[in-house]
Amino acid sequence: MSNIIPKQVEFNGDILLAVKDNDTGKIYVSVNHICTALGLDARIQRDKLKEHVTLSKGCTICPTPSNGGIQEAFTIELDFLPLWLAGINPAKVNPEVQQKLIEYQLKAKDVLAAAFLPQNKPATVLEALAQTVQVLQEQDARLKQLENTTQAIKDTIIQEPDNWREDMNRMFNKIVDRIGGEKFQEVRHESYRLLEQRARVDLNRRLMNLRTRMLAQGATKTAIEKANKLDVIEQDPKLREIYAQIIKEYYIRYVA
Repeated sequence: MSNIIPKQVEFNGDILLAVKDNDTGKIYVSVNHICTALGLDARIQRDKLKEHVTLSKGCTICPTPSNGGIQEAFTIELDFLPLWLAGINPAKVNPEVQQKLIEYQLKAKDVLAAAFLPQNKPATVLEALAQTVQVLQEQDARLKQLENTTQAIKDTIIQEPDNWREDMNRMFNKIVDRIGGEKFQEVRHESYRLLEQRARVDLNRRLMNLRTRMLAQGATKTAIEKANKLDVIEQDPKLREIYAQIIKEYYIRYVA
């Protein structure tokens, strides 16, 4: 049981721990919390539940949050809760909790189940209208986000191979504008690091080789010093393709 929703539910002045298994739709409640609320011995009740032919089928261990982290809790399925509580004789519990036990027997299941239901329907026309307006606003926001994402994806499409470097710089500048100019070098270095990982290359070594070739070809000292890693990438079709994909991923993540 991993796809769960834990929830603290207030009932009759007590805080109970309930868990919904999203895979099955079943709701479970912590036996310890029920016992604490009713002044029952949790260990004795757990043993009785495990030994009971019918109730044992509704018991399971659920991972639940606590102050010490995720803990395993002994729980009982909500449908079995009334049967368990009905087996506890109010006359045999402390007088101060007898009435509370009766309340638990009659109402606890419904309250715990309601905690996982959608919000109640609006009581008035105005409330219904307000909810409708809110839904429309949320839909409009989602549509705008979708439009932005779609446009961002379109912007990452390079129409002409000859414009590769121009397109890379255009997208990169928009990314930096969105996340802040002070992160220019950080993002650039990160993009190169990702390229080295995906292509299994050493850009520093490639850059040294490029400058060596330029020197042998008679390039000026200024031109050699200006050569950079983007020049290395631009000259290699494989690196161009991988690096373009990295920049597209950044663009969709930050600009969309």
